[in-house]
Amino acid sequence: MKDSISSLKVVCTVCGKGMTHEEFNASHDKNCSFPCPFRCGEQVNCSTLEKHCKNGICKKYLLSCPASEPPLSCKWHGHGGPEYDKHISECALIPFIPFTAFIQAEISALRSSVDQLQSSVDKLLKGNGICDHRYDRRGRCSHCGKYRKIGDIIGFRVRLTAKNPDETLNGTIQRRLAGDEVEIRWDSGSTEVRKWTEEYGLFGFVRRKDWVWEFNV
Repeated sequence: MKDSISSLKVVCTVCGKGMTHEEFNASHDKNCSFPCPFRCGEQVNCSTLEKHCKNGICKKYLLSCPASEPPLSCKWHGHGGPEYDKHISECALIPFIPFTAFIQAEISALRSSVDQLQSSVDKLLKGNGICDHRYDRRGRCSHCGKYRKIGDIIGFRVRLTAKNPDETLNGTIQRRLAGDEVEIRWDSGSTEVRKWTEEYGLFGFVRRKDWVWEFNV
């Protein structure tokens, strides 16, 4: 079966030459020349076409400067051949390509090390029951789930937003009262006394169950 396929007669669709399937796969497929598809007048083949275009040989293929990537960001665009060669010899950014590649590799490695270190620290803190607390806009830690201590929120601006109807109240947490209570002075001039705990945050808006609060600091 293999011998019959190898001896099968085929015709190259590029040059029209007839040959066996074995001959075609052995060398002709890669070496058969044809006119450059960008019409520069040169003859190319499958193995040289990419080099012909991207290495600045083709005079019709549109290229960017090798230093076009950030952070160098050269804006030059032009065709291959003499035009490309001239830019390569004149571009002041090209000599910096190896240096920027090295710096970017170092930055990537440093970021990876920082991420690994942060992961190790997080695991260590959690393992010892310690949290480095990363609070969201509601004062809740994304790690341990607890809210800020009541003494930390005095002076914070707070926004109370109604879901329906669309209404917003803005105010300031003025002071701590007895126990877990705080006084909120709204920008309208009125005041309210509400509770704050590390478990639930700000609560006690009995007649405002559809309202959402967050800090605006």
